[in-house]
Amino acid sequence: MKLVGAKLSTIKIPVILNGLTAGLLSGVLSLSIFTFFQEQIQSLGALATIINIHRLVHLIIIFLTGPVLALIVSVFTLRKVSIKI
Repeated sequence: MKLVGAKLSTIKIPVILNGLTAGLLSGVLSLSIFTFFQEQIQSLGALATIINIHRLVHLIIIFLTGPVLALIVSVFTLRKVSIKI
């Protein structure tokens, strides 16, 4: 893309969007796995109460971990990308 004269933002934005999309998909997948296991743990008494106390916090952390990690990785990957050929 550099050789055809693309701007720096034109090179970086698709990589960041790809990482965020993968992060959101991984967040949804991990959220569904967490929900499945939480339903399975409901049969256990003490462990179920510990998980249910902070359920919303757990769900938010699990859902946001994927996109945040993807954004960090994208930023580190794109640090050295420049317009210079």
